[in-house]
Amino acid sequence: ILYFNDWENSRNMDPKGLGLYTANGSAYPILELFDQDGNWNQEVYDRNGSPYMSAWFAFGYWFSFVSISASISHTACWHWEDCKAAFMKDGLANVSSFAQRMDQLYSPIRAWWGLAFVLLVGLILVLTNAAFAVSMPWWSVIISVILAAVF
Repeated sequence: ILYFNDWENSRNMDPKGLGLYTANGSAYPILELFDQDGNWNQEVYDRNGSPYMSAWFAFGYWFSFVSISASISHTACWHWEDCKAAFMKDGLANVSSFAQRMDQLYSPIRAWWGLAFVLLVGLILVLTNAAFAVSMPWWSVIISVILAAVF
């Protein structure tokens, strides 16, 4: 519907395109917006205008944000007491019987597995950042993960 109603010039773009586009549908020169030193190039922005997403890509972003918000809201509304009890001093004594049965169904994993997994994924993030020349220092990846986890 968004595509056929020409939402944000979407008929000029690939219907299921995943990139950024100019208003006339050509590929947006995102790499030209910053020079080698990372400084903003206002002339390129003035010449090309704001970047556009295809309707499919924009809808995907919208749906992902809605689903994340719905998951957090659902957990807060329906499972708040179980979450709160799990982090209290007496722990599982205050958790509902359903949560206790679910806990008994799964064998516990060792605590170091979680730490090892976090470190492995962090290393993969830093290496991917370096391999594809994202132009961010290694520590910025770690800070972005921390910010995402906190907020």
